[in-house]
Amino acid sequence: MPLKKRAPFLRRKKQGKSPSLGRMFPSTLTIGSLCISLTGVRFALQERWEEAVLCILAAAILDSMDGRLARFLKCASYFGAELDSLADVVSFGVSPALILYLRFLHSLGNIGWSVCLFFCTCCALRLARFNVTASQTPPWAATFSTGVPAPAGALMTLFPLVLSFCCGEPWARSPLFACSMITGAGLLKISRIPTFTFKKVKIAPQNVPTVLVLTSLCVICLITEVWVTLSVAMCLYIATIPCSYMAYARLERQYAPKSSELPEQESLFMEGEEPEAPRRK
Repeated sequence: MPLKKRAPFLRRKKQGKSPSLGRMFPSTLTIGSLCISLTGVRFALQERWEEAVLCILAAAILDSMDGRLARFLKCASYFGAELDSLADVVSFGVSPALILYLRFLHSLGNIGWSVCLFFCTCCALRLARFNVTASQTPPWAATFSTGVPAPAGALMTLFPLVLSFCCGEPWARSPLFACSMITGAGLLKISRIPTFTFKKVKIAPQNVPTVLVLTSLCVICLITEVWVTLSVAMCLYIATIPCSYMAYARLERQYAPKSSELPEQESLFMEGEEPEAPRRK
């Protein structure tokens, strides 16, 4: 007797070609960054502050690799971009805010908690704006980011902890100093200030050996004197913000068309028009 046809809801839908393990590796790095940052919160609950900061640093390193690896393997997708943004809200918004709250800001009561909520909100808004405007960046502004990127903002937030490990001065452990740093980092995230991304900086072939030597020296310093190196690196990054603003203004005057020559701006959410795939950061 012939078998009956399978019910429609039991039929297996045809699926596309299964992705290889190598093409899933960028998303695996994103998940790893998320897990490491949350492990930093666990270390903070155990009052292991140095391990907590190192977890956020490791998460930032992994986050800087997943997007480049996705573009190198030509496997960038909507799924990877959205996963990256959602993970970054936790890794570089929630986790550093909780670590700083558990270490310093809890003594300020409701004010300290409100500042943490403000920082997390700024991180979510910054990432949402990036997903919407990433495809609208002109070619001459490819080396700039609007506002401070999420990983850099997270490390700026933990600057009081790093300074307390480095010098141990009482002012570095002040809750007011921590409150000012996390508030400033949140404002820089949602600001329109252009900052260097260092992603598409081209290096002349004759300068490659010099760059490799300097990179090796930085790695050696990071291994031997991690907190001093991180303190210097954060100070240098903050010092580059005014320089990036002036460099962006100079390029804008040089390449940007006059306002009268610009076409009318269309809505970002036009009916029946599908937006371009968002880029990973």
